[in-house]
Amino acid sequence: MESNSGKVKTVFAPSKLGWAIILIVMLGVLAFSSYYFYSQYQKSKELVQIPQNAQSRVIIEAVGKLMELPQGEQPAIATVSDITKLQDQPFFANAQNGDKVLIYALAKKAILYRPGINKIINVAPVDLNSNPNLSSSSSGNLTATASATPR
Repeated sequence: MESNSGKVKTVFAPSKLGWAIILIVMLGVLAFSSYYFYSQYQKSKELVQIPQNAQSRVIIEAVGKLMELPQGEQPAIATVSDITKLQDQPFFANAQNGDKVLIYALAKKAILYRPGINKIINVAPVDLNSNPNLSSSSSGNLTATASATPR
């Protein structure tokens, strides 16, 4: 009869080589998962940017069907997000939240457009040299657009 007194049998005792292999496999899994999630992040950034450019193009095309637009420049497009801040300005007298403002800096023209009904609400000359806030002078000039939310 054999007795196992005092001896503990180990089921698994990896050697130094075993630990090295486990470490290499874990680093490989970590590197692969990092690359995978980074590439997914990059793809999602591209998908987010495309609709904004497409939306801008759609707005410009829609307004272009309603009136002749200045050639040779891309407009800055802003969305009216809080009409209460703009009510005292004549250019925005008939504006509503959600309206789009197309600002052509070189042509010095601002266009207020309502996408819901596909209608131009107002057009005014713009002067971008003075104040970075939206304001209209008594002559109807519009300065830059910071009160609306840029897109």
